[in-house]
Amino acid sequence: MRNFILPLIILILFSNAGFASVTDSGNNQKKEVIVRLKNKVEISDTTVKLKDMGTIIGDNRLMDIEIIEVRGEKESFMINKELVQRKISEFYQKKQEKLPELKIVSDNLIKIFKKSYYISGEKIQSIIEQFLKEHSSKIFSGKKWKIAKILAPNRIKIETEKVDIKVSTADDINLNNIHLLIEFFDEKKSKIKEIRVSAIIDLEEKCWVSKTDIPVGKIITQDDIEYSIKKIKKSENNALSNPSDIIGKQAKRFIRQGEPFIESMLVEPPMINRGDIVDVAATNNNITIITKGKAMEKGYYNKQIRILNLSSNKIFVGIVANYGKVSVNF
Repeated sequence: MRNFILPLIILILFSNAGFASVTDSGNNQKKEVIVRLKNKVEISDTTVKLKDMGTIIGDNRLMDIEIIEVRGEKESFMINKELVQRKISEFYQKKQEKLPELKIVSDNLIKIFKKSYYISGEKIQSIIEQFLKEHSSKIFSGKKWKIAKILAPNRIKIETEKVDIKVSTADDINLNNIHLLIEFFDEKKSKIKEIRVSAIIDLEEKCWVSKTDIPVGKIITQDDIEYSIKKIKKSENNALSNPSDIIGKQAKRFIRQGEPFIESMLVEPPMINRGDIVDVAATNNNITIITKGKAMEKGYYNKQIRILNLSSNKIFVGIVANYGKVSVNF
C-alpha cells in the first residue's frame, strides 16, 4: 500500500506543475485585434462609428468608437486609416488598458458616402396643414379659412433618417399669404436644416358689405349696408364688423356693390363745409357772445377751423363744436 501511494503523490505534483506552467505562458501572450475596413462606406447618420466601416475581430467593444462627426452638405469625403488607429489607441488609454497588437487591414484612404434622405412635398404640406389647424384660432381669429396653395419644394433633402420638425410663423402675419419657417433637428437636438415656405389662404368672414354702388362723398346710411359672408382679399383683412363704424361716415372712394367696408375707404364727414355761415360762440368766464361767421374751410368735430368775422372781415381760429357751430375763447 505504501508503495502505491508514493507514485500517486509524485504524479499529482507533476501534473499541477505542468498546468501552472501553461497558464503563466498564456498570461504573457499579447492580445491581438484585427480591424478590416471597407474601401467605401455609406453612412446614414451624422456620426461615423467603427462598426459602420468594417469588421472587428478580438474586441467587440471597439464597434461603438466614434471616428468622425459629419456636418454640412458635402456628399462624400475621405478619411485615412491613421485616424482609425488613433481613435482605437485613445479608447484603450481611456480604459487604462494596454494597447493590444493591432492590425488594420485597409487601403490608406477610405471613402465615406453620406446616404441621402428626403421628405416629400406631400409630407411638408401635411405638416403645414396640421400646424395651421392647431393654431387656427390664434392666426385667423375665428375666420373661415382653407389652403388654396402651398409654395414649397417638391422634396427636402436631409442628413439623417430620423428628424424632429418644428414649424413657426413669421412675426408679421399676412392672413392671405402666411410665411412659415420649418426647422429640422437630428436625434441630438441639433438643427440640421431650415426652409421657408408660404401658404396661400382663402378667407371667408361675416362682415358688413355695400348693398349697392356707393359714389365718392356719399354719407353712408343703414340702407346702404348689409351683413354677409364674404371671401376676404388681402386688402380686406380689416373688414369692419360694427355698423356704427360705417353709418354716418363718408365714402372716400367709389365703393362697389358687395364690397366689404374697411376703415381706409371711409372718412368722418365734415360738420361744416367751406362757405357755410356758422354760429360762433365766444365765451369768457360765464359770459357768452354769439355772432355769425363764414367758414373758410371744411370743419371736423373738435378740430380747428378758420372763420371770417362778418362784422370786422377779420379771420380767426375756432373749434368745431357741432354742425354749423364753432366755439372761441376770449
